[in-house]
Amino acid sequence: MKKLLLFAFYVQILSTVNAQIPNADFESWTDNEPEGWFTNNSGTAILDAVSPVIPGRASQTGAKLETKEYVGQPFIARMNSKFPETSKPDALHGWYKLSSAGGQAPQLDVTAFYGKPSIGGAGFAFKNSTNVFEEFVATMFYSGSATDTFTIQFSTYGSAVGTTLIIDDLSWDGLLSVNELSGNEPVLEGTFPRAGVTDIIYSLPVASDVTLSVFDLNGKALKVLVNEKQNPGRFKAQIDAGELSAGLYLCQLKAAGTIRTTKIFIAN
Repeated sequence: MKKLLLFAFYVQILSTVNAQIPNADFESWTDNEPEGWFTNNSGTAILDAVSPVIPGRASQTGAKLETKEYVGQPFIARMNSKFPETSKPDALHGWYKLSSAGGQAPQLDVTAFYGKPSIGGAGFAFKNSTNVFEEFVATMFYSGSATDTFTIQFSTYGSAVGTTLIIDDLSWDGLLSVNELSGNEPVLEGTFPRAGVTDIIYSLPVASDVTLSVFDLNGKALKVLVNEKQNPGRFKAQIDAGELSAGLYLCQLKAAGTIRTTKIFIAN
């Protein structure tokens, strides 16, 4: 059910794809609009909820989304882009700052399409205020084998007036954040559904007792995939077709005194 992955194989399946997100560093703006993106700006300063901000993370500008007040009500910020893409990226990476004034957390939604139906996506809630840029990683899940179009949307829907979210330096990349790549903690890296089997990839920086389990979305334990001591390295556990119905589940990795839990998609 499991085996240590060869490094070359790992690089092959987790390598960065060559997809191009429009204006991913938010350097290009026209009339207060980021090129390649659509916003709900009205063209007047009081209702331009999306605007360039200087400085950005590693470049001149980033994109600022701010919930403003209009006739006594919150006026949210929304920014989205739709573009062709035929690969299946592992995750959307980016950097953000957040000043929350309360209410719901600003949201990221990514949707993958093949024709009209959506066949995958990712989401991320920006919950923690920070005045320095921090990385976010939104892991993609897919229910189909091909894609042709992606949409990316950021929104401050439901947040209180005064909430400000700054976004910069978007990229498709592997499942690990910069901090996780440092190798200091166990990492539950994600799943790779394919015909007849679903692979679950994880890595250990030190030797440890390891338990890798699958739960339904209500937290009911369904299957223990790994329960043994393992040496440092990258590993793959497998779920064969028919063991669980296709759909979303929770996967939990317990190792080296830490617990990592994430949603996974299992294909049959």
